[in-house]
Amino acid sequence: ADEARRAVGDRYARRLGVPLGLFLLVVAVSVTGFRHLEGLSWLDSLWLTMITILTVGYGDIVPDTDPGRLFAMVMIPLSILALTYLAGEWISTLLEINLLETRERKLRKKMLDNCRDHIIQCGAGPMLEEVIHKLREEGAEFVMVDRDRQALEPFGSDGMILAGDPTEEHVLEEAGIFRARGLISLMSDDAENLLVIFTARGLSEKLNIVSLAAKEETARKLKKAGADKVIHVNRIGGYRAAMSVLRPATTEFVEAVLTSTGREVRVEEVVLPEGSPVEGLTLKDSMLRENHGISVLALKRDGRVISASKPSQDLRAGDTLVVFGSHARLDQFKILLGK
Repeated sequence: ADEARRAVGDRYARRLGVPLGLFLLVVAVSVTGFRHLEGLSWLDSLWLTMITILTVGYGDIVPDTDPGRLFAMVMIPLSILALTYLAGEWISTLLEINLLETRERKLRKKMLDNCRDHIIQCGAGPMLEEVIHKLREEGAEFVMVDRDRQALEPFGSDGMILAGDPTEEHVLEEAGIFRARGLISLMSDDAENLLVIFTARGLSEKLNIVSLAAKEETARKLKKAGADKVIHVNRIGGYRAAMSVLRPATTEFVEAVLTSTGREVRVEEVVLPEGSPVEGLTLKDSMLRENHGISVLALKRDGRVISASKPSQDLRAGDTLVVFGSHARLDQFKILLGK
């Protein structure tokens, strides 16, 4: 989009260059002619040229000689044509730019209206690049929202960009919050994250909202405002640093699995639908590892995370399974569940 705007700007600059150059040429010829034919100073020649071109009539300075009058008779229609040409191209360019912006707004609105099950990314905080990188790796559709459009444009090739204040309801509505599956708030200030979450939760009760927090006190407020998950940046950073020293191999393995989709194995969440083949079975009876080559690490039910260490743990429709396995095996399992 940015390259397209620059190309349009260059085209309009070239388009206006011709009439502007012609107009300046007429002015130069007129000033030079009046100076030599009437014996005027450069300033008086320019004054006489401007009132001639703008057809406001002669006043204190007029052509006194016959060559000067003949020259003025030639320059008046030429200058009117040049000025009209320049004005016409200028107005036409403004109208085309306005129409182009209108078409862009309509196209963006159409694309946003067609977004379904997408993620709304609010703000352009320091973690934006990592978040967008991961969303692209997972093939997730996303809409980026921030007051500063230029801050988002480097990341906008695969996602929609919406310039606006994400703390305002109409901006989130335009981003398709009623059709979105999640919202990530990466505002640079905790107070703004709080406003974004409060506004988003007021619009949608089912939306999965994730936010960053720099302070423990703010994290509690964000949860009260409606955030489903609050990432305490300092706490997680400290925890990872400590675990990298205490259990380096384990930490490296977990990070490799969670942060790269290009590897052979991955961790994924799968929701069990009604009537799935494993509904009502225990982990042992489902034989997911034996028949499908995947391992259940945990499951989430009624907002609680339950360990999958007990073979007698039952599986119910609506459970979210945290499963581990190869790409091919996980894809086959999702097909089996009708995903």
